[in-house]
Amino acid sequence: MFFQGEAKNKRLTKKNEMSKDLVKNNHIIKPFIVSSVIFIFVGSLIGSTWLAFILKTNIPLFDGSFFNFHRTFLLESGLTLLIMGIGFMIVPRFRNIPICSLKIIKVSFLSIIVSVFLAIVATFNIHEPTVNEKIILISEIFRTFGIFLFVVKIVDTLKVKPKLLRTADYFIGFSSMCLLIVSILNLFKLNDNSLTDIEIQLLFPIIMIFGIEYKTLPSFLGFIRPRNKLGIMSLLSLIAAFILGIATKIPSNYDALLSSIFNLLVIFSSIMFSISIYLHSNYESKTHILQSSSDKRERYLYTLYHTRISFYFLCIGAFLAVLYYLFDKKFMFYDLSIHFIAIGFIGITIASYIPMMLAPILGKPIVIRKFNKIPLILITVSLVIRTIGMTYTSYFDSNGFSLLYALTSTSGFLIPLAIIIFILLLYKSIKSNK
Repeated sequence: MFFQGEAKNKRLTKKNEMSKDLVKNNHIIKPFIVSSVIFIFVGSLIGSTWLAFILKTNIPLFDGSFFNFHRTFLLESGLTLLIMGIGFMIVPRFRNIPICSLKIIKVSFLSIIVSVFLAIVATFNIHEPTVNEKIILISEIFRTFGIFLFVVKIVDTLKVKPKLLRTADYFIGFSSMCLLIVSILNLFKLNDNSLTDIEIQLLFPIIMIFGIEYKTLPSFLGFIRPRNKLGIMSLLSLIAAFILGIATKIPSNYDALLSSIFNLLVIFSSIMFSISIYLHSNYESKTHILQSSSDKRERYLYTLYHTRISFYFLCIGAFLAVLYYLFDKKFMFYDLSIHFIAIGFIGITIASYIPMMLAPILGKPIVIRKFNKIPLILITVSLVIRTIGMTYTSYFDSNGFSLLYALTSTSGFLIPLAIIIFILLLYKSIKSNK
């Protein structure tokens, strides 16, 4: 009995040591999250102001170049940094190994920050055009270098064979390669503001989210394993979509057709993936979870609502992109498609995962309450109002200013408000656990 007790204590000590090793370097991810939230918040404010200008709202005028920061802050810096931070932290945890190569992570982060700073300098047009072009080139070089380090680190970590669900690694690895390829295309100025180009850039976070959800979501919702064959079909559809997206860069008479097939593949992939992770199934453990502790119940419902709604937005966003090409590239479909995917799918999914990410970084649990769903409600309301307003102004009243213009313009500012409330709720939860 004595030796058995001693052996048990040794196992517990070893397990605790492993747990400490797993979380001891998680602080390295903090700058990624903090800086990305700042960039996303500022980018959202700029985008909301831009929407107000488009809809003729009378607010103080900014120089037109100011609106270039919307894409720079949201897509090329904020969203990229956030998903990179998530990848740096979560992929090692999938293998039960600690975060290492801290210097590589720091250099990767600083490279992206320097890239953003140089992009800001170039956007203000304070130099000659030739000087600005050189600054932009150097900015893209820094960004590509930072992303290259990220890909090297992720691929190196993926070499460690996981105990189960290897398919998740294929999503994550392909997502990382997509980011690097898109960055190289940007370096050689092969990207523009076309809908397909923006969707190609959004594929990086979409596929990374699929990889993380494939590994984690079934267990969150009460299942052990996702359906592997459907997961593979989803991945293959995304690979085909990415190849078609790249093919649209070659001038031809089939760009609209290729872009439409691209979006149909994204829809098909999303449906296959949601089925593979039992997203819309009747969960056997649902009754048990709903009768359990308040924290467990709220966390379950929080994850379930966010995930289901986000997938609806992803499918609708891709469908709107198909309508964009069917209806002679009408701006309404362009705008709604991008925001349904970027805010509706990616934004809501990130909101559902950040509380779980912050827990190991801070070393304390993040309690989920009913009012944590307020940001989800604000985002959904914002996108619904945007859809109604854009539809009306596009088809019924495109002249002059109206109350609906003002309401639609205001809807954009609900996104920054949702971010502020989300941060305050997280802060309140962290303070209550001290």
